[in-house]
Amino acid sequence: DAPGEMGDALPAVALGTGRTATAIVAGDSYTCARLDNATVKCWGNNASGRLGLGDALARGDAPGEMGDALPAVALGTGRTATAIVAGDSYTCARLDNATVKCWGNNASGRLGLGDALARGDAPGEMGDALPAVALGTGRTAAAVTAGDGHTCALLDNATVKCWGQGGGGRLGQGDDSIRGDAAGEMGDALLPVDLGSAEPAGASGTVTDTVTATPVAGAFVAALRSTDFSIAGGAVADGSGNYSLSLIPGSYFLYLIDPTGTHTAGFAGPPTTFVVPADTVIDADGTMAPARGAVSGTITKTGPNLPVPGGFALALNADTGAPERGAVADGTGAFTLPGLNPGNHFIGYLDPSGNRATRFFPNSVDVPSATPVNVTPGGNTVANGSLPTQTATGTGAALTGTVTEQGTATPLAGMFVLALRTSDFALARGGVTNGSGAYNLDVAAGTYKLAFIDPTGLHSGEWHNNQPLTNLAGAASVTAPTATNATLTRSTGSMSGHVDDQALGQPIAGAWVLAIGPTGISGGAITANDGSYTITGLPPGTYRAAFIDPTDEHTLEYFENSPDFAGATPFEVFADGDIVVSASLTAT
Repeated sequence: DAPGEMGDALPAVALGTGRTATAIVAGDSYTCARLDNATVKCWGNNASGRLGLGDALARGDAPGEMGDALPAVALGTGRTATAIVAGDSYTCARLDNATVKCWGNNASGRLGLGDALARGDAPGEMGDALPAVALGTGRTAAAVTAGDGHTCALLDNATVKCWGQGGGGRLGQGDDSIRGDAAGEMGDALLPVDLGSAEPAGASGTVTDTVTATPVAGAFVAALRSTDFSIAGGAVADGSGNYSLSLIPGSYFLYLIDPTGTHTAGFAGPPTTFVVPADTVIDADGTMAPARGAVSGTITKTGPNLPVPGGFALALNADTGAPERGAVADGTGAFTLPGLNPGNHFIGYLDPSGNRATRFFPNSVDVPSATPVNVTPGGNTVANGSLPTQTATGTGAALTGTVTEQGTATPLAGMFVLALRTSDFALARGGVTNGSGAYNLDVAAGTYKLAFIDPTGLHSGEWHNNQPLTNLAGAASVTAPTATNATLTRSTGSMSGHVDDQALGQPIAGAWVLAIGPTGISGGAITANDGSYTITGLPPGTYRAAFIDPTDEHTLEYFENSPDFAGATPFEVFADGDIVVSASLTAT
């Protein structure tokens, strides 16, 4: 109120060593600040305990009362504030668990505690002793505001509830009655404000496969503003491919992501602009092009052309010869090998009974002389196999054992186990592990080479004992009858980590995390309530990661701290390994 008191001459309020403010509110003769560590400090007039310090003594009107000497408001064990508001003589905070606590003058029940007693002006009234406002069964607060003797909260279901002084209809209940100053008036008994019958706005639809029209369950659907391609909202498709998301009226693009990596991410349409009018939920379906293909066919006997029921079909990597996918033929000899990457693959056919010789498409005795089969995205290439008769192996000596996962000792069901005669390396018998990972091959007494193959491709196949499938010569022989166990190493890696709010350090639940490989998105996950996530089944290689908050409350970020893909930091994923990739997102 005098010259020379402002500008550089005006000291900053001392909030404590290293502390800064992220928000500030002013009430009737007092002030509160939310600090960078999500605590709250208040100073000034403390009548009725509006500073929340357990007494009625003013703070900030004498030396030595501010800075580290000014206590933070006790909000409860482990609790911090995401927002603060000030009424005329009371204060409310929205806490990190989306509850609301209020303290100070409680005339007319403005604190929402079912009485008119002040809180915060006596010892033992704050912290865990201060109840949260009862908003209703299962309800939490998205925001809170305070007025002249009354308080309102925007709830998580987009309704509004108000309590305190009702004069002038300020509580929106069609009367001027006070609410919140007597027992039984809060919680489910406090009715939401009637805001009218306006219809919601947004988009809903179904995400399907472009080729098969089957639903893409779990697809991430992001609405991007047509003005700047920023994220306005997101939803996850259910098991039938259906999604629904709320949007404000405007113009949007839809961007579709398959977190399994089996479809190519992209816009819905070329892209197509979707206009959402007021009070309208538009129908916006989307299709996704498959990123992988399949090989199918029939395994038959050479000569009589009869099916080989239960025959094994194997897709092998054209570069390494490693098994990628396997299938057991049905009663008609038919099989399908799905989920194959585009490109060339060798296809092998085996008769687990040992009555027929192994062949590779189209009719070769080994891989080097075989013809590769080309797979196209969304395509189904037909590759039939015909197996000639061979000298069968007798029975009476069992080869048994259990197949488990290296490191975890988890039993592996559905694994292919092959026994080759050491005399000529012909397939003597084959089998599939049961739910306990056990196998039993009935062969004649003698010596054999044992191979263990995961038809899902998630574990590296091997010969006994721990030899790669490319080293048959180095495989150890077993003599039937005998028990031989195997442990298979995962052929893929994983990526895990944690996503939190940069300023608050609080976990962000429901964030989308994407692992982006050389050919596009290879995997995705949604963060849990504690902000954690794990993406499994990633082929070894170089990746980048994207972190997306579909609620539009945080900005999109690429690891590490990059706003775009070009600036993203690459990292390596190794077979049977896990790499930790975390992010702290900035609030919008």
